[in-house]
Amino acid sequence: MKDLCVKLSGIGALLICIPVMWRISQGDVFNPASYFLWSLLSLVCVLVLLRDKKGGHTMMIGYVASDFLIGFYAYRKLGKASFGSFEWLIVALTGVCVCIWLWCEHVARRDKKQDFKPSVITNTVACMIAGIPQIIDSFKNPYQVSFVICAFYMLVSGLAYYGEKPTLNGRLLPGVSIIYWIIMIVGLIIARSIAPTTTQ
Repeated sequence: MKDLCVKLSGIGALLICIPVMWRISQGDVFNPASYFLWSLLSLVCVLVLLRDKKGGHTMMIGYVASDFLIGFYAYRKLGKASFGSFEWLIVALTGVCVCIWLWCEHVARRDKKQDFKPSVITNTVACMIAGIPQIIDSFKNPYQVSFVICAFYMLVSGLAYYGEKPTLNGRLLPGVSIIYWIIMIVGLIIARSIAPTTTQ
């Protein structure tokens, strides 16, 4: 059952691109550059988790492909990819993640003992920081965010958390992701409840 949940988390992370791409086809605007960079950041997470060999990579493999497909489709529709402060933030976060990963590799070769926990923690923090602007934008425009898509993201994280190995490195990212999406959904409920008042 746990192995099945892990596989479903990867499949779900991949399939989440479908409703997002459908919204793009209906006229919603998504910046392709953001999704390409999210895909790159997720790829670094995958490589670190694979080197760590303690699980947690299946869901992220799905997100690598999903974010890339969303970015590609958005670029096809929009015809351009803007690069602003948010995109530079993701670049900086990815650079930090790569540096910590290389440091862990250096320590592993020096001490003949693998410990990628610092890199896994750094990647998790980076992914959450990269998602903060999305939360802020969602609170500002709560009716432009789909509860269904948010719930699907949380379901994927829940499947990964339940199915992954009971280690910090295996469950940290899906566990923190669950908290992220709970905050997103609760925030949307609050934002939608006060939105009519604030717009009057």
